This record gives sequence, structure tokens and C-alpha cells, in this order.
Amino acid sequence: MSDAAPHATAFGPRLAATATERDRTRSERVQYAYNGTRLAMLLVAPVVAVIWLFIRDEVDQARIARWCIALAIAYAARLLVGVLHARSGPSRDPRTERLWTVAFHASIAASGFAWSLLVWDVLDDAEPALRLSGVAVLIAMPCLPVPCSRQWRFLPLPPEKSPA
Repeated sequence: MSDAAPHATAFGPRLAATATERDRTRSERVQYAYNGTRLAMLLVAPVVAVIWLFIRDEVDQARIARWCIALAIAYAARLLVGVLHARSGPSRDPRTERLWTVAFHASIAASGFAWSLLVWDVLDDAEPALRLSGVAVLIAMPCLPVPCSRQWRFLPLPPEKSPA
């Protein structure tokens, strides 16, 4: 924050944050998202396997293969961004951390696009009931659980008060 005195907002007063806290927060956002990616990858594989079992006789095999390849590439990109960010460590340069954030958001968007292929490519010629079930899958996928113990870890903690 560049203000000398923090102003009140609709949700309460702003807390002053140091440059170190801002740098740490930027880095931890990408690291937090990467932690969620590992869990998502563990949960996506069985979901894709179950979907494949249900639709393998109903739709074109080439379409299913393209969908699985697109998902694999998208999730590999998410994993790669997280691994590379973890290896490079936090950067003091805000532009570098913004680039990491943009790269991770792009990989998340790619995985969302890959999931959308289920409805508009794989199930394109399928029965309406099967297409509707594909839409239900698309609605359910973002609801996969995220480790709640780390949910707000990327937010800077307020300074502790010393006991009087």
C-alpha cells in the first residue's frame, strides 16, 4: 500500500502490509494453487476413468482419446508451472511473480477448456441424457475438495499483540 495512513473500507480498516509480506503473499498464491493441483490430479484420474467406462460404447473412441490427451496436457502444464515455481523459489520482483500467476491461471483455464471438450466434442452426437450427464460433470468438477487447512494460508497474518 502506498498510502501513509490506511483508509477504512466497507469491510473494515485496511491493515498496513510491509513489502516483505506482499512479496511472500504473491509467491504463496502460486504455491497454494500448486498444492491444490496435486490433489486435483489425484481426483481427476479416477473421475476420467469412470466417465470413460460409461461412455466408451456410446461415442467415438477418437474423440475420447483427444479429450484424455487434452486433459493430460492441461494438468501436466499445471503441474509443471507449480514444480518450476517451487524450484525457483519466491522472487522479489513483483513482475516475475505476476508472470508465474498468469502462467498458472492460463494452465487452469486450459484444464477448464479440456473439461469442456467432454460436452461439445466427445458427447456431441450422444443421446440428450448422456449429454446432460456430461453437463452435470462439468458443474461438479470445480467442486472438488481443496485442503481446507491451507485455504487462507496465503493471506498475511495480522501482527500478534504482546501480553500486557
